[in-house]
Amino acid sequence: MLIVGTASGSPPVVEGKGFKFTRDQYELLLKTMKPEQRRILTNDRLTRVRFLYHIAQVESLAAEAEKNGFDRKPEVAFRLNFLRKEELARLWVENEVRRKMRFFKLSDKDLRLYYETHKSEFKDPSGKVEPFSKVRDLIYEKLKDRYRRNLIADIVQKTLSKYKVKILPQNLR
Repeated sequence: MLIVGTASGSPPVVEGKGFKFTRDQYELLLKTMKPEQRRILTNDRLTRVRFLYHIAQVESLAAEAEKNGFDRKPEVAFRLNFLRKEELARLWVENEVRRKMRFFKLSDKDLRLYYETHKSEFKDPSGKVEPFSKVRDLIYEKLKDRYRRNLIADIVQKTLSKYKVKILPQNLR
């Protein structure tokens, strides 16, 4: 199995008969993860060891499947290629969102405007409206999440348009 982006001098973090997973590969894998996942794997030794065990399982089971030619079965090869495309698409969208989110900014004026027009969303259990100072961060996160979801939808829609995608369910049996 060819693994790109690895240095031959990097020490193994998992190894077995016919495979080696190096520290460079581990660090490259970490870079593809969400910040919270990276933080946990960096700071929690037990989680890190469990993740290494997961890597060992994946590497040894994949090696066995390849040794037996399972990856060459047409339906398996097709599925693997489709999964690669799915992951590539997900990572690309994540990257585009992260790049565009750098420009996301909301002023207190924007947050207060949202608060004033949506006060009914910010009632405590007794029905009293929470003060702006108590819900400011919640509003910011809510609007940031909405912006992120809209970015994803926009990226997808523009890409579908760029590739002139047509959905043709009538051609299914």
